[in-house]
Amino acid sequence: MDTLQAELRTTYPILDIQILGINEFGQNPPGFNDLTTAGRTIPWLQDVDSNANQVSDVWSELWDVTYRDVIIINGQNETVDVYNLTTNDLGVAANYATMRTKLIDAAMAEQKPWQNSRNRYDINDDGFVVPGDVLIMINEINANGPRQLMPPTTATLAPPYWDTSGDNFFSPLDILQVINFIEGVGAEGEASGEPGTELTMVVEMPAIEMPVSQSSVHTELIDAPIVDASLDEAPKPRHSSMATQVETFDDDHARWIVSPDDDFWADYWPSE
Repeated sequence: MDTLQAELRTTYPILDIQILGINEFGQNPPGFNDLTTAGRTIPWLQDVDSNANQVSDVWSELWDVTYRDVIIINGQNETVDVYNLTTNDLGVAANYATMRTKLIDAAMAEQKPWQNSRNRYDINDDGFVVPGDVLIMINEINANGPRQLMPPTTATLAPPYWDTSGDNFFSPLDILQVINFIEGVGAEGEASGEPGTELTMVVEMPAIEMPVSQSSVHTELIDAPIVDASLDEAPKPRHSSMATQVETFDDDHARWIVSPDDDFWADYWPSE
């Protein structure tokens, strides 16, 4: 476990993963703990019996552990996983890898390193949530696609912060949450809401395609089924369920074109 702790700190310094040893009450004759910890750096704690019932407070009453269990807890001291080192000897490479993965996964789920801790909707961390944050995300997802966000290998992270939803996955869901937040705040886009506010999703986004330049706001997001060519006239423009979008039908390509509503974007890209 000393080796694993050292590896985690070196490889993933931004993740706060601390391994502790706990000795059962009654298994601590004089000098025993000193002998156990000799040559090791992991902190070693001695369990106690505070209510004098001859049972370890943590081992038995709190966790009901089996000897050599590794109890993985989150920031609220809640158990999220258990891995027994008698059954799964860490001398076996596969078991070591499994233990390592369990610790990293627990840290990622708890700490959400790819989410802006000041305001999860402020992607570039400039203190404001504006359409520019949305375009940053759309350009990124067009360039590199949706993906799982891997554990950072640096001591700090600089923006952009992709994980609005906090699921350690960059997807259209993250983009929609920022758009919905902007709608709730108003045209100024100032981030007045509290981080962590839950939002109701109002549209589905199966695909995204937007220009890389902020000077253009034309957007293609949704492909509609092919329309019967026998229609006498093209479908009329329609408003999507999101207040910031207007949909018009493209006869040449038989699809709906989704564009931001002019009133919403006017404050950010005024007409020349």
